[in-house]
Amino acid sequence: MNHPTREELIEFAYDELDADRKATVGSHVESCAECKALLESWQDVRRQLQAADVRMPNPHRTLTGAGFLRGVAAALLLIGLGYGLARMTVPSESRLRGQVVSELQTQFRDELRAELAKFTIDQSTREQEYQQQTARLISQLEIRQVADYSGLRKDVETVAMRTQEEFDRLAVADSVEAKGTQSNH
Repeated sequence: MNHPTREELIEFAYDELDADRKATVGSHVESCAECKALLESWQDVRRQLQAADVRMPNPHRTLTGAGFLRGVAAALLLIGLGYGLARMTVPSESRLRGQVVSELQTQFRDELRAELAKFTIDQSTREQEYQQQTARLISQLEIRQVADYSGLRKDVETVAMRTQEEFDRLAVADSVEAKGTQSNH
């Protein structure tokens, strides 16, 4: 909730705001107990001051003991009211420190979450690239393996065929030699 500034509340109390801002601040004061209480306490002090018979002292008149004491008492009362009002409306140092710490923690968490999300996206992208590159390399290895297998099979078949031809040639040569030996006998 965005509270009006103290200056705006004072200007509202003295009816010094423009119509739009006056309506906005008035609406906020009606719905915010804290601002309403602050404004009411200021208005009480104003009423008390207006009700008091405060006159400017006549420098030519001498104060009697009772009049002087009344003036001092009134001044002390006003100073005390002002001090008390200030103490009630200004947040304490520990409360303010707590708010600052809380806001900093929230901001730090948000920044940390954003960095973590960015890191996660980067890691996911790298993992996908790695998987694609791995799949491409595996595909290339499979193609090379098939080519190597085909080449090896062709070589084995060629050796087998030549061996068979050599066996056939040797068999023919043996049989011709065997016939030649039989015909000589």
